[in-house]
Amino acid sequence: MPVVLNFHGRGSSGAAIEQDSGFIPVSDREGFLLVSPDGTGTPAGWGAGASMPSWQVDDVQFGRDLIASLEKDYCVDSARIYATGHSNGAFMAARLACSLPGRIAAIAPVAGVHVPAEGCAGPVPVLAFHGAADTVVPFRGGTVREVYRYAGVEQEVARWAAVNACTGNATSIELSPALALQEWHGCRATVELYVVANGTHAWPQLPQALGVANGPSTAQVIWDFFKGQSSPGG
Repeated sequence: MPVVLNFHGRGSSGAAIEQDSGFIPVSDREGFLLVSPDGTGTPAGWGAGASMPSWQVDDVQFGRDLIASLEKDYCVDSARIYATGHSNGAFMAARLACSLPGRIAAIAPVAGVHVPAEGCAGPVPVLAFHGAADTVVPFRGGTVREVYRYAGVEQEVARWAAVNACTGNATSIELSPALALQEWHGCRATVELYVVANGTHAWPQLPQALGVANGPSTAQVIWDFFKGQSSPGG
């Protein structure tokens, strides 16, 4: 089975992100293994992004051990292991993918698109989501938790375009007055960004942004992206 690692934001939990993200019915319907671990610390979180300066836990090693445990205990498709997360969990998904090249087939950061400060070992398919009204991880850049300078969504996505060797310009498709999809072209690995016009730091609700009653959930859109990606390092 494919695996989706689902990292919660700082101060949250695995149980909370499972409910907030809406992945449970998608995993049941689509047949992938959903794994939503608990972070450490008080409040609980991950060693990524704003947490890095004082973090004592090697969460990259935790991710490596978690994947090894899943491969030992379950029938896992090692070429189809994916990572998503919200806020601090989004930063963690990116750090894990960049620190374990070839092990994470794609990432979907929500409210925290970011290339780790140490850089990235190779191309990683990225589907990001960010609210233009987010003040916690500010869309246009600013200070996160009074300790970390976030460059802003446009700069971070441009960094992903550089990591993924995109040669073409980005195009933007207005899906509704409240939702736009930006796509980069000529890339070794996909770079896409959903911008929710009035979106805050909460997990986005795409049907509301599209103005439809029965549109695809964010979790479904993420899975539809993930299932087309595989890793040669699996």
